[in-house]
Amino acid sequence: MHAERNRKAAATSFTELSYLGYGEYGAAMNMALDEAMRERSSETGAMLVRFYDFKRKSVIYSKFDDASIIKRENADGIEITRRESGGRPIYLSSNVLCYSIAIPERQDGGSDDTEYGVHQRYGRIIADAIARVAGIGSNELELPGRSSIRFMGEPLAGHAQWRSGFNKGPTLYHGIIVVAPWDAEEIGRIWNIDKKELGRIAGLPSVMGIARRGLGSVAETKLEIVNTFLALIGKRDAVPDTNEDGLLLSRAARLAADKYANDSWVFPRLDSEESERRTIREQRLRNVPFCILWEDSQKPPKVNPRLAESDSEKQVHEA
Repeated sequence: MHAERNRKAAATSFTELSYLGYGEYGAAMNMALDEAMRERSSETGAMLVRFYDFKRKSVIYSKFDDASIIKRENADGIEITRRESGGRPIYLSSNVLCYSIAIPERQDGGSDDTEYGVHQRYGRIIADAIARVAGIGSNELELPGRSSIRFMGEPLAGHAQWRSGFNKGPTLYHGIIVVAPWDAEEIGRIWNIDKKELGRIAGLPSVMGIARRGLGSVAETKLEIVNTFLALIGKRDAVPDTNEDGLLLSRAARLAADKYANDSWVFPRLDSEESERRTIREQRLRNVPFCILWEDSQKPPKVNPRLAESDSEKQVHEA
């Protein structure tokens, strides 16, 4: 039992890690790769990490978004799909760097298996990589809750998680880093969003905008963030695991065709009960039309005392 516990704990501390590289795919394939990563992490007990771009401008709905938030008649040339995680829809262009981390289930149920704990642990490493590249202090980037990295109170990076339930199953932790400023004009063209929120998006920080050192192009800055992240987790010279990557690409290609590129997933026909539920959700979240504007929780959730005891036990085993 202890051997299994230690194996899982090790997998969440980057020692059993498969780095899948930095690639560029279409929207459906990127979301399919995320699902394949999560499945594979569950099968092997290893952590999987990848960075990626989108081949074309894309919109990704959250699992429960109403499709009407996007003006599809204005979205020619925009790839649209839906992800399994929650939140709100997001716009992807060459100005953002995306990443996904598939984290296997931990048998000890430690407190960093909560959404808050996962973000504080892995988001902090992402934040430190951004800070080093931008030439700012790590303490200038805050993680107030469970879904964002903020500079001077405004979101610089946003994240979502796909989980089976509280402390159950593997976790997919995926997000975006805003490297260059948002194209607010383009977002306004395809989003049902008011001018106030659109103006806020236009003023949000970017890595290149807050940098206190000279940076190269957007592409060069993205690559520098990737390499800095790998150095911070002790994988400076990591070579992409081509065997694992090949297996995932094959699995993801099927998922992309059958699910993420299929209108039945992206624009589902809902029964009256589910349609009403989503309408209520849209009304409740009408002031959060864009994922990165989600107001992050300022307080960590209460930790179950049993989990806190397990976490202490984990620390003893790891020592």
